[in-house]
Amino acid sequence: MMPTQIPPGSNAWKSGPDEWGRVWKDGMYTAGVVDTETDLKHYSPPTSYVEQFFDDEWATAVRARYPDHCHIYGSHIGPFTAAYMAMGFERFFLRLADDPAFVRQLIENRAEWCIAMFRKAVDLGAEVLVLGDDAAYRDGPMVSPRMWRTFVLPYHRQIVQSVDVPVIWHSDGNIERLLPFAIEAGFVGVHGLEPAAGMEWIWERSSRNTAAISS
Repeated sequence: MMPTQIPPGSNAWKSGPDEWGRVWKDGMYTAGVVDTETDLKHYSPPTSYVEQFFDDEWATAVRARYPDHCHIYGSHIGPFTAAYMAMGFERFFLRLADDPAFVRQLIENRAEWCIAMFRKAVDLGAEVLVLGDDAAYRDGPMVSPRMWRTFVLPYHRQIVQSVDVPVIWHSDGNIERLLPFAIEAGFVGVHGLEPAAGMEWIWERSSRNTAAISS
């Protein structure tokens, strides 16, 4: 994995709001504070801030030590997850209906951040990227496929097209109804087929198909 670090001045994973508007208590996420455009501006660090998440010499040393390994960078910085964590679950999902323009603005902002992080990782030698963007519970997606197409797919596609290396989408939960959008976005694979969420059938069917081809 491509090594990263939490910037020294960040409040992430500690207690209180961090620079993204996510609220933590003893290292656990509890809520989000972003509610207005003023909040969004306040809790949106510039893309140059990505430099503080990477140590160029450290990354170079890892590549030199493992020249025959595939170097991967992955993180839960997907625009959907970053948006609902910034606002908090209840506010975010209510505003999807009441103020979709603001939600889209927030998701777009977080997508820009994600692209900046991914491009920096690629510059440092990442050969595969994993976009952590949790989108589902055990019973199904957090939003309808129609909403996913409107609010998330364009930004996933933009993220994938912004880099010249393969991108894999990670999500917990039952994402079966969203898998067609993963293909449309251009992801080369999906990570996290959660058996407890009923996703084992995908693995089983894939295994049967592979066995049939091999025979």
